[in-house]
Amino acid sequence: MKQADAFAQSGDFKGAAEKYQAAATIQPNGPGQPREHARNALAAQAKADQEKAVQASLQQPPSQPTQAPTEPLQAKGNSPEKIKGLLKVAHREEAAGDLKAALQAYESVLRLDNKQADASSGKQRVLEQMRSTEESIEAGLTEGITEFYASKFDDAEGAIDRYLQSGSGKHAGAAHFYLGSSLLCQVFLADPSNAVHASDLRHRAEDQFALAKQLHYAPLPTAVSPRILAAWTQLDDSK
Repeated sequence: MKQADAFAQSGDFKGAAEKYQAAATIQPNGPGQPREHARNALAAQAKADQEKAVQASLQQPPSQPTQAPTEPLQAKGNSPEKIKGLLKVAHREEAAGDLKAALQAYESVLRLDNKQADASSGKQRVLEQMRSTEESIEAGLTEGITEFYASKFDDAEGAIDRYLQSGSGKHAGAAHFYLGSSLLCQVFLADPSNAVHASDLRHRAEDQFALAKQLHYAPLPTAVSPRILAAWTQLDDSK
C-alpha cells in the first residue's frame, strides 16, 4: 500500500493502480481499502490522459482549410494584363480606322486565349468592315472604268486615282492601265495650242502604263482603241 501511495503522490496513477490492485488481490478487504484506491488511481490516470490529449491537440498547428482547386497559372506572357493591353490597342486602332492593325491586335489576343469573347467579336467585326471597305473600294474602280468607257475621262481619272490612293493592290495593274488610258484620251482631246498641258498629260499616262507593265498587266486588245493600244505597245518596257 505504501508503494502504491508513493506512485500516486508522484503522479504515476497507472503504477499506483497496479499496486493497489495487487494489494487487493492479497487482501480484498484489507486495511486502507486497496480496491477503492485502485479505482481512484485509474480515474486519476484517465483524467491525466485526457488532459495530455487536450494539451497535445492545442500544441498542433491549426489545420489548413481545404482549398478548392485553383486554375492553372497563366503561362508567361499570357497574363490578363497583357490581354487587356492588346485589347486596348485593338479598340484604339479600330476606332481610328486602321483595320489591319486592329485585326492583328485581336488575333494576338486570340493566340493567348482563343475563347476571349471581346477579341472574337472584335475580329469578326473588323473582318466585316474590311470586306465592306474592300467592296466599296473595288466599286470605285468599277465606277472609274465605267466612266472611261462613257468617255467621261476627267471623272474616270478621279475615281481611279482615288482607288489607287486607297492602297488596294488587288487590281492595281488594271487601275494604272485605265488611269493611263484616261490621261491619254485627254491628250487626244486637248487643245493643240496648249502643248505644255498635252505633254504633261502624255508623260503622266506613260508613267501609269509603265506601272501597269511592272505589275504584268495585259489589256485585252479588243477592249481599247487602237491608238491607246499602240501607245501601250510602243512604250519602252524599261521606263
